[in-house]
Amino acid sequence: MDKIKTHLESLLRLVQFALGLAVIGLYGQDVKPSGSESDSRWVYAVVVGFLASVTTFSYLVLNLVVMKNRPLRDRPGVRLPVFV
Repeated sequence: MDKIKTHLESLLRLVQFALGLAVIGLYGQDVKPSGSESDSRWVYAVVVGFLASVTTFSYLVLNLVVMKNRPLRDRPGVRLPVFV
């Protein structure tokens, strides 16, 4: 049962990572070059997408590569901040 939960968690993190990259790609094209002012809504969306992608990627790396035998929820020493 734990193995199924770990794989499901990894799959959901992968979907979250893909959606974060989609947000960066879709809203990033609306952010103007640094020479002119940018709309703060688009900048906020790109920053949130970036933080979500970085957080998700770190969880994926820790879960799939470093700790493949035990899921993160079973390791009390590993506590990462959740940005989004």
